[in-house]
Amino acid sequence: MEYILLGLLALRGQTIYELSKNMKNTVALSYSDSLGGIQAALKKLMDKEWISCSEMVERGKLKKVYSIEAPGREQLLDWLRSPIPIDKLKDLAVARLFFLGLLPASDCAKVIEGYTVSLTEMHRHLTALEIQASLMEPGIPEEKREIYRWQLLSLRYSVDQYAFGAKWYSELLKNMTEGGGPSDGNLHGA
Repeated sequence: MEYILLGLLALRGQTIYELSKNMKNTVALSYSDSLGGIQAALKKLMDKEWISCSEMVERGKLKKVYSIEAPGREQLLDWLRSPIPIDKLKDLAVARLFFLGLLPASDCAKVIEGYTVSLTEMHRHLTALEIQASLMEPGIPEEKREIYRWQLLSLRYSVDQYAFGAKWYSELLKNMTEGGGPSDGNLHGA
């Protein structure tokens, strides 16, 4: 989470609540956006002197605004340049799928149906978000467009990922309800 926070702070200084909101609207699919987790990560970043915090009063309320410092920016850029570790890409749903055979078939179908519905809903949400984001693109200042394009690409990846998952689990459910079972081989290329 530390590097996610550094990335968000590289865009602009933010309060903890802004960081939480921006995580929820951007990378929460990959990282938790809990305030407790963000607070702990901010403390680590402060201890490393990768970020700083300034206090300001706005509408009678004291606000702490976190900003990235040069060492933090350097660490972020090094992280961005480093190879992406493929073994770190974990999907809890795949682990659950691995053990689903321990449940009775009727329970398996309920779990798969519920997950398919959740994937489909998230796909719809992300698609709507992608449409909104693309409509905002003309208003993005020229010096920020390249950053914005990469952010849109991450959103496109998530849209495609959820579309694939929804289709794959939907096909699995169809096979299960038509009596083919979960392993009849019809899911290749779903």
